[in-house]
Amino acid sequence: LLAVNIPVITGFETTFTNIGKVENSGVEFGLNFKSNITDNLKFRSNFNISFNKNKVLEIDGDNDEIRSQSFYGATSVSKVGRPIGMFWGYNNLGTFSSQEEIDASPTQDGAVLGSFIYEDANGDGEVSYDTQDWVEIGNPHPEFIWAFNMGLDYKAFDFNIVFTGAQNYDVFSQIESTTMNMDGVFNVETRAANRFRYTTRDPNATIPTSNFWKWERESNTFYVHDASHVWLRNVSLGYTIPVNQIPFLDGARVFVNGDNLHLFSDYVGNPQVNARCGIRPGIDDAPYPLPSTISLGATFQF
Repeated sequence: LLAVNIPVITGFETTFTNIGKVENSGVEFGLNFKSNITDNLKFRSNFNISFNKNKVLEIDGDNDEIRSQSFYGATSVSKVGRPIGMFWGYNNLGTFSSQEEIDASPTQDGAVLGSFIYEDANGDGEVSYDTQDWVEIGNPHPEFIWAFNMGLDYKAFDFNIVFTGAQNYDVFSQIESTTMNMDGVFNVETRAANRFRYTTRDPNATIPTSNFWKWERESNTFYVHDASHVWLRNVSLGYTIPVNQIPFLDGARVFVNGDNLHLFSDYVGNPQVNARCGIRPGIDDAPYPLPSTISLGATFQF
């Protein structure tokens, strides 16, 4: 569903309509296991995993793709035969560390020492400041997602732990194209302190120069990160209080509970971020982070 223009005589400028066809196919598996290890110790577990493939089958009109992009940063392309919202942009080859390197490379208008080096994808000897040298640079759709839950009951105690995860997909960190910006109107990342400088000319520098206006904020692989991850989603420990001698109480339980306790991932942000609309998945624009919480509680039955 996308917004399309309609005659203003209707009283509206746009309306949402289905302008294409999309296919989703996949499989899902689940396993459950329970066992009474002893009379007092019980074990239970659950595991499920889901695989899904997404493909655009048809787009109304003469075009075979829909491009959605910001003024700077991520560009998402939904193209017939490919999944929805694939990341497109320049293939980043590093940063220019010498004038000789600039001279020996395909023409890249405005390139200076410390600028990103982009691949001349179409081989015409020039890196064009448009989409001619853009390629598919990332996939925001996980190859598979999964969850694992395990619990133990021992006498009056109960313990439960939950893990979730997603593997083999990408996030476009659009917030980096802003917080690595050195034009003086934004706060910047601490990594900006290690940017390329004319005085030191570190040949191994990966952070571009402070001349950050033309090439460096374009959609490119520098901002695409592997978002594979494992979340420790929940841990809980409870104790059921014996209430046999309390006539007005049918049951009581105290517990401690922790949510979003730890993230195992190479990505520094939230790998499950999805701050955009349906055709622009996987773009990190720094939404409010998920909090880690620890809570204590009690329940009573009368």
